[in-house]
Amino acid sequence: MLVNADDYGALEPYISGKIMELHHKKHHQTYVSGLNSALDTIAAGDPVKAAAAAPLLNFHGGGHINHSLFWENLAPASREGGGEPDGALKVRPSSPSTSFHHMMPRTNPIPLRVNRKPSPRTSARTRRSSSR
Repeated sequence: MLVNADDYGALEPYISGKIMELHHKKHHQTYVSGLNSALDTIAAGDPVKAAAAAPLLNFHGGGHINHSLFWENLAPASREGGGEPDGALKVRPSSPSTSFHHMMPRTNPIPLRVNRKPSPRTSARTRRSSSR
């Protein structure tokens, strides 16, 4: 598992260590606490309360499982993360232009462009084209 107190910053500068810590300690912990509460309610043996807790078991259990997968799949290169996919995730390219090595340099900059604030020139062009 990627996450422990020493590893929150392992994916910087791509993902903030503070965001990872918040995500793990607060967000994921909420699912774990809710799952434990639902399991305790079910284990108490009251069938009416157990039936009422079933949706919470699904919600919090699913959230915990999804986040556990999230932490396992987000690993820095130093922990054998990243790189070219293998096994069922590896898709045979239909042409050289769709290979992993061809696509990565073109794909990685996209989130940077999406998250970047537009320049005043870009904003002015956008306003002009949208007012037509």
